[in-house]
Order: sequence, then structure tokens, then C-alpha cells
Amino acid sequence: MLRVFRYDTLATADLVVNAVYEGEAGSKLSGEPLSKLIPGIGNLGGFRPSGKGEVKKLVVLSTSGKDKDWPDRLDPRTGMFTYYGDNRKPGGDLHDTPRGGNRLLRDTFEWLHIGTFRRNYICPFFVFETHPTPDSARSYQFKGMAVPGYADMPETADLVAVWKTSGGQRFLNYKATFTILDAPRISRVWIEDLRDGKVPSVHAPSVWREWVETREYRPLIG
Repeated sequence: MLRVFRYDTLATADLVVNAVYEGEAGSKLSGEPLSKLIPGIGNLGGFRPSGKGEVKKLVVLSTSGKDKDWPDRLDPRTGMFTYYGDNRKPGGDLHDTPRGGNRLLRDTFEWLHIGTFRRNYICPFFVFETHPTPDSARSYQFKGMAVPGYADMPETADLVAVWKTSGGQRFLNYKATFTILDAPRISRVWIEDLRDGKVPSVHAPSVWREWVETREYRPLIG
């Protein structure tokens, strides 16, 4: 049985893989759960970064998991997570999106490819999928903490621009590959450290610290 965190407990809750975080009863936007769970990220959109400028404190990625045109997908057998960018309609430039999600992807994977020093610029990505409950259609399930790339995947393949046609118009969007790291629980104290700019933090999961230092991928499998 899935663990469910009620709306009135979110401000102090840890992030537990596969747990459900409920919106406020009634499903109003003001009762959206993710912005209460992780203050500073905003209450709309698939990309929800915390922090100003290019270097973010953390990023929440949300998905419905049901968009056939943009099939975000987590493979639990490998820990590989595929996520599509936010240029999802024709008429816009690849990087000129209202919430800046594709610019964030571009910068993140560029820092990944440059090496250790720039890897320190990369923040953790917390992945959530919509999971309606009887009390709130805005509830989400936590899928895990992601980092860009995947073990042994070439740099030419982990972030690629793909063509899509809609209404007779062609346009580009990003397809990004992440790894969900083996961190079944993310402590509230680390989330607060990230929010307060306390980086590096002794409260960070060991798999995160190892990845930043060595780029070793230890995926959450199963």
C-alpha cells in the first residue's frame, strides 16, 4: 500500500520514493502540493526550478506520464528516466520557452559534459508524476532524485533535439536522459540546505555526493 502524505503535513515531510503527496481537498490551484512540499518552486509547469540565474538550487520535474506525443518514461529496471523539454508547440525557438526549461536542459547537460568543476553547478532534479487521490486530483507521486546522463551513454545521445510535426508545422524539442539515483528517501533537512544555498551539505545523500565528485551513477532499480 502506498504511503500518503496529507496536505497539512507537506511542509515538514521528507521525499520518499513512491509516496503520494496530496493536494488540498477540492483540487484548487492554491492547494497544489508541490509548491508547499518544496517552497520556492512555483505551482505550475513541468519545469519548476528554485533559484534565480543560470545556476539553480534544485529543480522539480513533473509529468503526467500519459502524454503520447511526449512520452516521459521511467524504466524501473534500469533507473533510466526520459524527459521531454517544454517547446511542445510549433512557432517557437527551441530555447525560447516561457519557463526556460529547454535552456535549463541545455546548460545542465553542457556542464555535465565539461567535467568535474562544472558538475558542481548542477543541482538535483526531483521527479514527480501526477497521481490523483479521492481527496485531490492535484496529488503527485515522488519517483526519485535524478541527475543528467546515464552510465556509458555517449555525450551525443543523452540530450538530443528531436523533430515533431503538429498542424503541418515542424519544430524541435529536447529529449533528455536522466538517471534516478539510489536514494529512497530525501531528508527535509537537505531540502532546507538546498533552499538556503548551503552547498555542499553534509545532509546530502551519499549517492549524490559521489556523483558530483566522480560522476558515478548508482541507479535506483526495482
